[in-house]
Amino acid sequence: MSSDLKFISFNARGLRQAKKRRKLFAYFHRQNTDLVFLQESHSSLADAKYWTNEWGGRILFSHGSTNSRGVCILFNPQLSYKIIKEELDPFGRYIFVDIEVQNRFLTLACIYAPNIDSPTFFVDLSNSLDRFHGETIILAGDLNFVFNLEMDKTGGNPRTNFKAREKCLNLMAAYELLDIWRERNPLSKLFTWSSNVTTGIHCRLDYFLVSRSLEHSVKDVLLLPGMQSDHSFVCLTFVINDIQRGPGYWKLNNSLLNDPNYVCMVNDLIRIELSQCNIHNPASRWEFLKFKIRSLSINYSKKKAHERRCKEKELIDKIADLERRLYTNESPYLRSQLKDVQNELLLYYNYKLEGTIIRSRARWVEEGEKNTKYFLNLEKRNKSLNSIYKLRKISNGSLIFDNESLLSEIRNFFESLYSSEGCTPDPFFSSLPYDNVDFDLSTCEGELSCNECFQALMSMKNDKAPGCDGLSVNFYKTFWDSIGQLVVDSLNYGYQRGHLSNDQTRGLVT
Repeated sequence: MSSDLKFISFNARGLRQAKKRRKLFAYFHRQNTDLVFLQESHSSLADAKYWTNEWGGRILFSHGSTNSRGVCILFNPQLSYKIIKEELDPFGRYIFVDIEVQNRFLTLACIYAPNIDSPTFFVDLSNSLDRFHGETIILAGDLNFVFNLEMDKTGGNPRTNFKAREKCLNLMAAYELLDIWRERNPLSKLFTWSSNVTTGIHCRLDYFLVSRSLEHSVKDVLLLPGMQSDHSFVCLTFVINDIQRGPGYWKLNNSLLNDPNYVCMVNDLIRIELSQCNIHNPASRWEFLKFKIRSLSINYSKKKAHERRCKEKELIDKIADLERRLYTNESPYLRSQLKDVQNELLLYYNYKLEGTIIRSRARWVEEGEKNTKYFLNLEKRNKSLNSIYKLRKISNGSLIFDNESLLSEIRNFFESLYSSEGCTPDPFFSSLPYDNVDFDLSTCEGELSCNECFQALMSMKNDKAPGCDGLSVNFYKTFWDSIGQLVVDSLNYGYQRGHLSNDQTRGLVT
């Protein structure tokens, strides 16, 4: 099933007046807003409990002074969520929070940028964002600059906080964030702030910056008239699909092939199974052996992963202990020990990074330029692309979101695409000469030899899984001397019977 989440971002220009504050709170409740991102709240520590009671749900505060700054995030009391981690700026400029809502992990931020050109502010934001790990990022707030002077500003001098904008664009590129309103309205000139001092000056200063992976889920993003402020409401609604993922298809971790213990265990397994297996059908014997290899590989991988986690914890604890001892007793010996343990932990993190690079399917990584953040974002994006969140129906063009309708539409599409129907032969094919057809057939027909299968295998690129058994080309190359004859026998058995096994004819579309 799918459901909507509605967010509103608003520069309130002060919430100290009780009447104004209550009107805004009532408005947000009437709009069924799940989360509200407020800037310039002008709150203080003494206000927190009273305002929270008025709102009726939880509020995260970053206090400024009673006449400037201050940001807060309001959680609808009806919303089911869990806060995992939070960071509150002591100067009332930003809040970061990791939350779990409707089985999705989100990193949220409420931002009120300085109205001067302050690039260091956005550098600090990027450093803070590094410490949060949601699947999807949503930054909301008043950035106090415009991205495009021609489209986002009218009147006044053609200027903005250019240095701050540049750092913000760097942040957006690093995390693959979109200005979602501009993405949906590329030619529109609408504004979120109007000057109360100089007539005719209008700017779009208020934004939702969202992960690119969320773009397909955004239902609406609107600019609406604000209330007792010179800023507008920015409203974002997106659809969360509660997609229940299955176990997926297992794929061999090719790094296991560099582990002598694993290679030895698989060779022993192959030798024992081939000598003891009573299955006479070569295709079934090969499928059974693959099942045993897969089971061994999964169990071995789990064991190694557990060992690595324990080792990581041991190294982290050892570093913490050495640092505590150095605080009280500076010693070259302890300093040398600390450096050795830190280097050992760094090797572990490099190993994890290699896995991230492989899963992100990045084709290049410049030596010395291992940007972990880039590859993590790429991995998240690839994961999001493996799910279908919405489709447009062929029959009437309407959008569908819920799982049952999506599956039904996909089934109908492919049933229609591959349905059997008569066709008129293309005259081009009837005009082709067939002088050597008997010779061509004789060279293509017949059983396969072990040598020609080996030559075909060696021509394949590494790190590719040839089928849904999850065994990669690397695996077949490593163990060909042990399994090659059985693989060829299973294929020739299919030739003799006139058809291959189900697994040998099945492919994956990703």
